[in-house]
Amino acid sequence: MTNSSAPAATDTASALPDLTGIRLSHRAILGDIARLAALLSGAGARAMPLTRAGAVTTYIQRYNAAVRHHHRNEDDRLWPVIAAAAGRAVDLVPYIGEHEVLDRLQDAADVTAAHFAENPVRHAPRLAALLVEQRDLLIEHIDAEEQHLFPVILRHVSAARYAAAEAEIRKSTPPELVSWMQPWLWRYATAEERRLLPPAPVIEPLLAAYTAGETQVFGHAR
Repeated sequence: MTNSSAPAATDTASALPDLTGIRLSHRAILGDIARLAALLSGAGARAMPLTRAGAVTTYIQRYNAAVRHHHRNEDDRLWPVIAAAAGRAVDLVPYIGEHEVLDRLQDAADVTAAHFAENPVRHAPRLAALLVEQRDLLIEHIDAEEQHLFPVILRHVSAARYAAAEAEIRKSTPPELVSWMQPWLWRYATAEERRLLPPAPVIEPLLAAYTAGETQVFGHAR
């Protein structure tokens, strides 16, 4: 599940769903929440200049928008496919419930990040605590998906039906989110995984803009 506008990857030699995209999304989600939590928990967060604090806020809010999009598409497009194929072999209620908890955490983080942009000294501790809580829940949540749901997908869902769900997800992604998510995923993708994303000439302008923002936030590009 790439959550981007890139063409779907197909493998006519295999009847199994291609989970490369969703694994890449999970890696990017976990990688970024880890470094955001570390950044805001660091000793320098309270002393951050307002220009950088504003860039951090923008990054957090874009990251949260990407994660919300990922989870809503799981709830609305992927989980129904799994439920229809697997029936009683899977219970999706816990995963939906965790998405709701994460939504509330992200809403609180977005609001606190906006305050942080105006007063890092006052709001850095609260923002750091929210990001750490979000990180810990995402680690647990994604581990459960990959350990328990991925085998169900591979066992019960056809490659064609899974690819169709991914195509629906790509069509649902707002253009402004695509322009941030594609270079974000590119940063975390292996050379082989980049087949799911636009080719380098297309993505390079987006990557340049993303890298500039990333460097302002973290002090360096990943």
